Amino acid sequence: MSLQDRLGPTWRRNLAFVALAIILLCAGALRIYGLGWDADFGAYPHPDERHLANTMGRISLPWPPDWRNLADPDVSTLNPRRINPADGGHYDLAYGTLPIYIYRATTAALRWLGYPQFDTYDGYFVVGRAVTVVFALITVVLAYAIGAALFGPGAGLLGAAFLAFSVTHIQLSHFMTVDLALAMFATGALCWGLRLARRGGWRNALLLGLSLGGAMACKVSGATTLAAVVVSLLLWALGPAAKRVRRPWLHGLRYVFLVLLGALLIYGVFEFYVFLDPQTYLAALANQSEMVSGANDWPFTRQYINTLPYLYHLGNLGRWGLGWPLGIAAFAGVIAAAALIVWTLLRPRGAGFRR
Repeated sequence: MSLQDRLGPTWRRNLAFVALAIILLCAGALRIYGLGWDADFGAYPHPDERHLANTMGRISLPWPPDWRNLADPDVSTLNPRRINPADGGHYDLAYGTLPIYIYRATTAALRWLGYPQFDTYDGYFVVGRAVTVVFALITVVLAYAIGAALFGPGAGLLGAAFLAFSVTHIQLSHFMTVDLALAMFATGALCWGLRLARRGGWRNALLLGLSLGGAMACKVSGATTLAAVVVSLLLWALGPAAKRVRRPWLHGLRYVFLVLLGALLIYGVFEFYVFLDPQTYLAALANQSEMVSGANDWPFTRQYINTLPYLYHLGNLGRWGLGWPLGIAAFAGVIAAAALIVWTLLRPRGAGFRR
């Protein structure tokens, strides 16, 4: 009899939670350590952090609210893309506003609680980086949930540990940027999409939609999370969960509605000025598109000239982002997962597979 059989399901579950808590403590320590890494620089080297801090400095919510001002995207003090009175053009912000509002709301709450030093330019970096650590730890928990749901607690703990000790994830946790907020919502979409595909449920559909909307409100590239939404709905429709309900087509329509409702709810709340002034938002995206395509010759994009598409980024991910041991494990995992999917689709009916 194995140790797992002797312990029983309750003890195994408790041990898994204890192990996850230890992983989270390690992850938190690695991310909190050196959070003020640039204290002796006399400046903040990361340009995206400075950009977000400057943006946070120009947004505010007057109290009592001036609804006429807030409804005008050109002058609203809550709109980070409003018109700059110095030159008559719009302030530039290609990122989503959800992380910025979270950072800014946290600094305002700390001021209200009696800590005005955090509601300053320098304080923005302290608070923003601390909130980013919270995003990172939530993502570690979600990674565990996905792995545990697919292959059991052991796989979940392994995935959580891999992410906890990922060099890129630790590095990004020391910056006040939108990347880890986006990663958290995208991972959440995978988690809730998996639950929806397996068992359905209105709560899973709504949370999937909220995750999609949150990812899009962090960065426009979060729209790629829509692929996970479509796959989740298709897997539910083709899987056994749909066969256990009456009128599965009606349940499917409800799930689609709930996903759209959740996405529009969170995106509409945190990116509502996109609906009031879509032209400014699209112009900011077009500017970023020119940077990505190379149409704009900006100094920090010259490193990509004459490099192999995709392979250059994958090489840097393995060498610097994850480290070769974890990088090889990640690449092998992707290949193994793809092979498993293909085998599952092509296997003879009735053939089994042992994990």
